[in-house]
Amino acid sequence: MLLLKILWHVVAFFAYRFFKPDYARQFFTQWVENSRPKFKAKQKFSVIGSGFLYHDSGAFGEVYISPCRRFVLKKSYGCACDKAYGAYLKFVMANQGNPYVPKVYAFLQEGDKQVVLMERLHKLGESQSYWSNTLSNLVRSQNTETDDADLNIVLEGICQLIKDGHKNDIYGGNIMRRKCPDSPTGYQVVITDPVS
Repeated sequence: MLLLKILWHVVAFFAYRFFKPDYARQFFTQWVENSRPKFKAKQKFSVIGSGFLYHDSGAFGEVYISPCRRFVLKKSYGCACDKAYGAYLKFVMANQGNPYVPKVYAFLQEGDKQVVLMERLHKLGESQSYWSNTLSNLVRSQNTETDDADLNIVLEGICQLIKDGHKNDIYGGNIMRRKCPDSPTGYQVVITDPVS
């Protein structure tokens, strides 16, 4: 077993360092997908021996970072309140081309438990309160008309989730950024978990 753990770390390291960037994504996606039958049967998912390191936790789950530091694995605790995150993830999966939602590479859901492999995002920094207030006010007022068609789609989705009985949970910690050299700010705002 120890030998397998060591081998996993070596393969993950080389997958990131020496192969095409997509290889690491494919490698980790396949690892999560191979866990689907066990997750479906037992609703358990183990990161032990995977190379993913514990990063943070919240009220509803834990976050782990991949050895290459480009991906995160979110693992929920499975309480009934996780239904909101699961509903948002279904919206995200249906809108993967939208720059305002996270890029999700693998998604397992059974009952109230979820396991999500997604891109690693970063905190917004100085503009966090601006985006938090702006987006929260737009959702609260049900105003989904902005100058940005992609943002309008996400706002409409969030408003629909709220109409479906979930609560607005837009605050600075649920709005992050990804690097985007084409943007004047150098980043793209990403809405990670807007409902509870």
